[in-house]
Amino acid sequence: PKWKGEISAYHKDGSRKPVWVTFENLGEHLIAIFFDISQLKHLEERLNFMAYFDPLTRLPNRALFQDRLSTAIIRAQREKQRLALLYLDLDHFKNINDGFGHQVGDALLIQVANRISQLLRKNDSVCRLDGDEFTVILESLERSKDATIVAEKIIHSLQEPFHIESLDIYTGTSIGIALYPFDGHTTEE
Repeated sequence: PKWKGEISAYHKDGSRKPVWVTFENLGEHLIAIFFDISQLKHLEERLNFMAYFDPLTRLPNRALFQDRLSTAIIRAQREKQRLALLYLDLDHFKNINDGFGHQVGDALLIQVANRISQLLRKNDSVCRLDGDEFTVILESLERSKDATIVAEKIIHSLQEPFHIESLDIYTGTSIGIALYPFDGHTTEE
């Protein structure tokens, strides 16, 4: 009988490596062939990251946002809870990008992502949809006005200057809020 599959093996330096192994029984002898697949695994992880995360901010992208929102809606339905979706668009981002260059614009997006993330609970999600568009999913809200409180915190935080390459960059954000179950029952709504 022949067996093949992926296992974790110890390298002679003590580290663990993923290997593909094939065992073949040849009468009185058992032959094992090992292939180090650590580069393949690394590539697989990188492709998975690229499929679901924004490479600049390292936040979930549109695809993962859709999945997280639909999961959050299902959980809210099951637990009879509220959730909020905040849609953020940075003010005057095109002017910043055009006036100071894409490198400054990219640095600004990274800092915006970090500021928003720091204001949220662990079970909330911030995602970068595209360009200067972000979303925040707030789960398990006690009151609808809690979404407004979070939105106001984000607005105030993003009004503070961003220090990039010895520049003080000012921006703001416009935020729209949709509440489940009041404004819709599906991701599309």
